[in-house]
Amino acid sequence: PPKPSHGVLFELAATHYIKTHSIHKRIVRCETSRLQILIKRWGCLPISKVDKASVIKLRDDLLKMGRSGETINHYFNTISKLFQMLNDEWELDIANPVKGIKRMPPSQGRTKRVNPELEALLLSGCDHLSLPLLRSIIQFAIQTGMRRGELMGLTWADID
Repeated sequence: PPKPSHGVLFELAATHYIKTHSIHKRIVRCETSRLQILIKRWGCLPISKVDKASVIKLRDDLLKMGRSGETINHYFNTISKLFQMLNDEWELDIANPVKGIKRMPPSQGRTKRVNPELEALLLSGCDHLSLPLLRSIIQFAIQTGMRRGELMGLTWADID
């Protein structure tokens, strides 16, 4: 028979999930950050009290803070995976509060360009601070359009 879920606090479940699941993911920092925010919000609540209304309130609060639809969907995914763990691994009979809530539409995306004035300002700042390596990194980033994560993960095998 399924175990009762009313005694398990959200904080315990989320902390366990961080240590056993998030740690193995490429998005460990982002997911952990989201879970820490959720712990501040729901940490003292039994997981059975984190229901659809709680998730809808979270969505509305995030929208009021100006968060994008994609960010909100990331929260939904994190909550859903946590509750999936509670059902599958902890064998708790608890409804996934995200189920039935419509996902937010994806954002349009954006194009950011570094204009010549900003580039000159960035590079002169590097010169002023005697940071020639940072100057090279900035120039490389501007020329390739690569993001920070792409630059940080770059290896010699990636370069032709």
